[in-house]
Order: sequence, then structure tokens, then C-alpha cells
Amino acid sequence: EKEGRAYELLRQQVVLRDAAQEPLMRACLRQIRDFAVPLEVNHGGKQELFWKWYLTPNNQAESLIKKVLGIEEPRPIPTPTAIAVPKEIRHEPRTETKRETQRSLSPKLDEPADKFFRKIKQYFVANNITILEQHIIRKEAELDFLIEVPSAVGTLQYFCKAKSKKKITEGDLSATYVQGQKRHLPVLFLTTGEISKKALQFAMNEFKNMQIKQL
Repeated sequence: EKEGRAYELLRQQVVLRDAAQEPLMRACLRQIRDFAVPLEVNHGGKQELFWKWYLTPNNQAESLIKKVLGIEEPRPIPTPTAIAVPKEIRHEPRTETKRETQRSLSPKLDEPADKFFRKIKQYFVANNITILEQHIIRKEAELDFLIEVPSAVGTLQYFCKAKSKKKITEGDLSATYVQGQKRHLPVLFLTTGEISKKALQFAMNEFKNMQIKQL
């Protein structure tokens, strides 16, 4: 519960100054390193620790830290621009069909005619998981997703690899884990095949931020 409050506070404020937090909050931030990224800042001859939300770009975090420290960023000097005199523009009336309106308001991801994809989609629906992006790597065999997974502290984004293979090895899990690390996201690995005991043990010891599910 305490770590959940730290998670939610950092997610909302994006950047937190470690020295400004209560001792309990500071301890919790150190426990959620998957979401709290430590940043050491030199200011006024002293070194301070800040925490940033793991999905926040460094340039945005830097700007927010400067505001916390009271450092004013230089304002760009506006360049004079010519003032355009508006002209009357006449538009031909256009009738928008109901189908066009629905398409603009409700964009949907294309669903491939793929049995394996449908099986994965059923798993997502059953677990209230939302698909944000999807990519077919190999038809009927390998799919990549960016998903939102419900949790006690709100929805979390995951990189998901779905693989239809008779036997899953350490190499399959390692390659998937690296893809998740590149995106700075936790990983969900789904497969219809058998996962070797050696691969499972290896994942438990080495990949702390990875969940594996056999369908």
C-alpha cells in the first residue's frame, strides 16, 4: 500500500525532490526502481537526488527540476512576423455520412485473419487488457503488442511478446526481455508451447520484471 502511494505520487507529479519527501516516502521510492528513476543533480555546489517517472523524457524532467530549484530558463526572443489580412474563404457544403463520423470518433486497430492472434485477443479480453499497438512478426507464429494491464495502482503499460512454438527456450525469453528493456517497460510473455524448466528457472533468477504465461 505504501509503495502504491509512492507510485501514484510520482506518476502524477512526474518529478520528486528526494529531500522534500518524508522518510517513509523516500524509502518507498527506493523500492519501486522499475518506475522511479534516480537523477543526481549538481546545484549550488551541492549534489541533490531527484526521482523521475520512468516514462518521462530527460529533457522534460530537466525542465521540471529547474522549476523546483527556481532556475529560470531563458525565454526565446520573438521574431516579428508579417500580419496577414484575412480573406473571405467560401467552402462548398459537405455532407458527412454516419459511417465517416463513427470512423473519426472510434478508430480501431485492424484485426488480422490469424487464428493465433484471435487466441491472444481472447486472453486479453478475459483479463481486461487493452491493446495500444500490435505488430505481426510472423503470421500464426509471433506477435508483438504494447498493452495496458489493470493493477491495484492503476493501468500499467507492458511490452508483450506472443509466440506459437512447440518449446520455449532461454534464448526466446532473453531476446524478449531485451526488447522490453529497450522500451523501458515490463514484459509479458505469452505462448501456446511448452516452456522448459531450465528456461523458467533462468527467467525467475535473471528477469525480475518479466511475467510468463502458458495458454
